[in-house]
Amino acid sequence: MLEAITLKKFVISSNCKTGPKEILDNGKGGLLFKTGNYKDLSNKILFYNKNKNICNHKLKFSKSRLKRFSYKKNLNKYYKIIKNMM
Repeated sequence: MLEAITLKKFVISSNCKTGPKEILDNGKGGLLFKTGNYKDLSNKILFYNKNKNICNHKLKFSKSRLKRFSYKKNLNKYYKIIKNMM
């Protein structure tokens, strides 16, 4: 998802427990469908096709929020935790 957003691709993702909700800011940065629900996915695809302006706004929002996932920032957090353990 992060790569898709970086490449300016709109994201429609299942709302599984492993991160899409966080990455897409609870749907503010893309569309989330219920895991395993193909009808919900279908509705999200139709929504995307009919609402390009709204979806482009969501994509811009998600792109502006990518900084939260900076590997340097996160590595520094882990380094501090490990350093404090020693």
